[in-house]
Amino acid sequence: FADNAKATFGAAADLEIYHDASHSRIVDAGTGSLAIQSNSLEVLNAAGTQTQATFVEAGAVELYHNNSKKFETTATGIAVTGSIALDGLHLDDNEKLTFGDSITPDLELFHDTQNSYIRDNGTGDLKLMASQVQIVNAANDELMAQFTQDGAVTLFHNNVAKFATDADGVN
Repeated sequence: FADNAKATFGAAADLEIYHDASHSRIVDAGTGSLAIQSNSLEVLNAAGTQTQATFVEAGAVELYHNNSKKFETTATGIAVTGSIALDGLHLDDNEKLTFGDSITPDLELFHDTQNSYIRDNGTGDLKLMASQVQIVNAANDELMAQFTQDGAVTLFHNNVAKFATDADGVN
């Protein structure tokens, strides 16, 4: 077949396979889906030297970058190798973001429909590390407490400082 010559299938040319001088195309314009049936399917680069994706019957779907597996489905969810960049992350009530490799996660963040939690189950301390830490109300318009490196710890009532440490003790 020359460029743009199409192998067509179906009474109304429902399926076309052709090369348009720039791209090779499989076009499914009919009703239903384009189904590829296989017990195991691999998608390789044109030279056949690098795996791009694999699909295994009753098993994993694997995606590769530069012939290195980066994403796969597992019996319990997914496994990712490398960093994840997200535009957002949403968890429903009572679902937990967990950290650590023990049976009881070392750190949990969650909401239970009424309250929000940061739970430290691990050994050692829970540390907030910053040169200044502020605790504010939900609207972010009222300061409740402030901790300043090499400075004061200040507690507020109705956005007014009421208790503060200073170089001599407490003010």
